[in-house]
This record gives sequence, structure tokens and C-alpha cells, in this order.
Amino acid sequence: MSENLINEEKIITLENHYKSRIKEQLVRMTTRTKSKATEFLKEFICSGYQVGSDVLDLLMSKEQPEILIKQIIDTANQLSKSPLVITKEFLNSIEPLIKGKKRSIGTNIFKRDFERATPVIKRDMLRNATEKNLIDAKEVEADITIIKTPNTTRTASKIPIENLTNLFQSRYDKLKNLLLERSDTQNYVPITELHSSDEWVDFHIIGMVASKRETKKGGYFLELDDPTGTLQLIVPTKEDNLVRKAELLLDDQVICIHGAMRNKVFLVKDILLPEIPTTHKWKGAPIPICAALISDLHVGSVKFLDDVFHQFTLWLKGEVGDKRARTLGRSIKYLLIAGDIVEGIGIFPNQEEELSIKDIYQQYDEVSKLLEQVPDHIEIIIIPGNHDATRQALPQPPVPKEFAEKLYEMSNVQVLGSPAYIKLHNIKVLLDHGRSLDDVVESIPTIETKAPDSAMVVLLRARHLAPRWGGKTTLAHETDFLVIDEIPDIFHAGHTHTNGATVYRGVTVINSGAFQAQTNYQKRININPTPGRVPIVNLKTGHVTEIDFN
Repeated sequence: MSENLINEEKIITLENHYKSRIKEQLVRMTTRTKSKATEFLKEFICSGYQVGSDVLDLLMSKEQPEILIKQIIDTANQLSKSPLVITKEFLNSIEPLIKGKKRSIGTNIFKRDFERATPVIKRDMLRNATEKNLIDAKEVEADITIIKTPNTTRTASKIPIENLTNLFQSRYDKLKNLLLERSDTQNYVPITELHSSDEWVDFHIIGMVASKRETKKGGYFLELDDPTGTLQLIVPTKEDNLVRKAELLLDDQVICIHGAMRNKVFLVKDILLPEIPTTHKWKGAPIPICAALISDLHVGSVKFLDDVFHQFTLWLKGEVGDKRARTLGRSIKYLLIAGDIVEGIGIFPNQEEELSIKDIYQQYDEVSKLLEQVPDHIEIIIIPGNHDATRQALPQPPVPKEFAEKLYEMSNVQVLGSPAYIKLHNIKVLLDHGRSLDDVVESIPTIETKAPDSAMVVLLRARHLAPRWGGKTTLAHETDFLVIDEIPDIFHAGHTHTNGATVYRGVTVINSGAFQAQTNYQKRININPTPGRVPIVNLKTGHVTEIDFN
């Protein structure tokens, strides 16, 4: 008679899953709130340098240490022979070089004279098609269907922490159903029904990733939860393709494991994701009409590129650009804005020093003035981001009318929540600000902020907009609204301030960059934004053209 391999005293069910996640969240919060000295030490280490505590103390005693540390790292990187350790002697030796660099600090390299600038079609990003027979958007009636958008007005603080159980259970149930649509997951069993055998026996389980850690030899240990129990599995080192699949997994992601077991050893043979089916294809709108995709205006920030945005609206009016650019501009029927339309107030310490408008109501008033420059025949859809005046926890309700009354009064503007599913001329569009892309980049070493479309594909494959709980993305403790149950034709996000686009299994994936120049924070962590570059999607062909308004 077979022996049940699951020790009931050690079972961690989904009902208790949130307890371990809360404990991990406390650890992460502690890490994020450590002293500035620790943050700067990390910056040296991530740049490949060791530094002594005496040197760090010396740097911390200086004015604007973050700028000085950046200058030291930049200078060291440019030397023909960089030091392994940053010492006081090394600092003395490069002091003349650093003094020479101080004059250039704070230069705004993005300032442009918009009257002399002209929009340039920078590149045809995807599908390499030539635009033909584009329709003048003035002659087309809008065709917008709101499929789904959050409308809750609750704040995260009013929702009991115990409701996190509902979040995990809801997520598990929805994603399990998506997994069961695959032909290779039908014979799954609950974890507690796995039994021992003297010979290798195959099995399938559907579970939530409780933890993932790399082995010394380059494989992975995975721990999975389901409603009945928990199980630890080994991803063998020799299976390179399997190791790559494990590398791309996120905490709290729901997956199916095809495994083999013998004598209490559980090996992973394959990792199956909810995925976008290979049968999904771009179907195309019935007419060749276009949508412009933008995000992250950050109006109210001293770094908002008002001249570049003005150039964009001039193009929409048909007042600038060569013949091809103007033809494309006349075809724009929809303007989709994926959040962070304002800089906000109190989003980060000392933010007031970086604000040109220090009142949240005035920031939204300024947004309405800017959008009034967009021709009336263009329909504008707006969702919030983490800088907007709505709750931070996902899903986010629309920005309340009390903050943005003038936007609500505009006849061609719709203010929705995030995420939002809409349909434009039969094309399904998923709009999400993209806050969780930070967690993807942080969790998966091979994915970088400068390639946000790669991080977005990870979310598509997981069929979830924010799998990881307890990271940088706050999730509301309620029924999971973030499962990608409707397969979009276009997945549009922002947040990273970096443009990126790809096609994954028929889904056009676009991150639309920003209209904000590089911030001090971005300088410190070496993020180079790509502002003023606007992706334009032909809703009939799926062809994406990017126009640079710098």
C-alpha cells in the first residue's frame, strides 16, 4: 500500500499562504527603508566596486552625496584600469576629474526649441508594412466599447488583511481554469494525492509559486502551494531549457508542473503556463484607422517636457511634419494614455523641490488645458498610474471627479480605472499603467528596464498583471481583478519611461515611454528614459510606427 508523502503537520495551504507572504513583505520593507548609506553601498557594489566603511562615512558627510557617488562611479568606469576597491587614496587621485565634471551637472539635455523642431518617423517597429489608404479620422465615428474597468472607491486601508486569502484563492481558481484549457494539464491532481513509489511515476499539479531559489549548480528549488498542501521540487541543472523557464517564474505565479517522483524525490520535467494560445491571431479592424499610445506625462514636474508635448499636439492638428507624417497624423482617431498624467503630491520625499505646480487640483487643470489642444474628433482614454490621485493598490479606480473635474467635462475624454479592457473597432486593448514591471525586473536578472516589452511578455505568459505580492506593487485584498482572462490584441503600458514594442503570439505589446525628462532618481539608478517617442498603431494591420517629437 502506498504511503502518503505529505506530512499534514507541514502543509501550507493557500488559506495560510498570505501569512508567509506578509512575513516576506516585512523583510522587503525593512530592506527598502534602510539608511541612505546602505543604499549608496549597494550602488557601488552593483557597479562592480568594493568600498570601505570609512570612505562611505566620508562621502556621507558631503553635500549631495548621491551626485558625488555617481560622479565617482562614472569616473572610475572611464579609466583604462579601474580599481577593485574605492579607497581614500583613489578619491584623492580623481578629485581634479570630478571637479571638472561639476559644471555639467543639472543640464537639461531634453530642452528643444519646438518651433524649429519637426516630428520624425523614427522607425517602423513591427510588421514592416507600408501604410496605405489611411482614413481621415474626422470622417470616422468613434467605436469604443468598455469591456471591463475597476470602479471601486474603497481604499486599501479599509480592507482587512485577512481578505488576502480571498485574493490568493480567487487568483488560483481563475488561473487554474485557464491552465485547464490546455490539453496537457487535464490529468492534474491535488498535492495531497501524490503517493510514493519505488519507480519513477509522472504527475501533474497546479500550484502557486511560494518560493524559488537557485541551487549551487545552477538549477532551482521550487516550492508550490495549492489549496491542499505544499510541495518542494527540483529543477535539474542539466535541463537548460527548463532552467530558463524556472528563471522567468515570479513569486505567487500560478503554474502547472509536469513532474516525476520516486521515493520522496520530486523532479520537474516541464513548467506549463496559462500562456497566450498559439491560435490567437491579429484579426484587424475593418477600417485603416490609427491610435496614438502615450503615458507618463507627469504634468506638474519641472521635468515635464511641455515643448515636446506641444509639438505632439501640433502634429495631431496637422500643422507640422512631412507628407507621410501628416497623413499618419490625420488618421489618429484615438489617444490612449496609460497613467501618471500628473506628477502628484507627496509621492516621494522632498518631491516639492521638483514640482513646477504644487497643487494637485492645478496639476489636473493643466492636464485638461493640454488635452484641449488635441483635436475634438480624437477620442481620449485615460487610466491612472501610481502618481495619480487615486488609491495606489491595484486595481486602481479612476481618478475621482473632485480632482479632475475639467477632464470629466470634456466631451472627447473618458476617465477609466487601471487596468482597463476596451474595444476599438473590434480590436481589444488592455491598458495597464505597468507598476508591476518593477517587480519583474527586480525578480528576473535577464530582464532590464530598458526592454520593458520583455517584462510585459512575462506578464502575458503568466496571464496576470501583477503576480508578485509584497514587492513594489501594492495589491488590494479582494477578488483578483488582475488576471488576464480576456486575451488582448494590444497590451499597452507605461511606467518605465522607456519605449519598447514586440509581438507575442498575435498580441502587439507596447510600452509608450514618457513626456518627462530624466529625473534625479533615474540618474541615480542609471535609467535612461526615451521621452517624446510616440507609438502609432494601425488598428487594421497592427503595424506600429514610432514618431520622435524631440
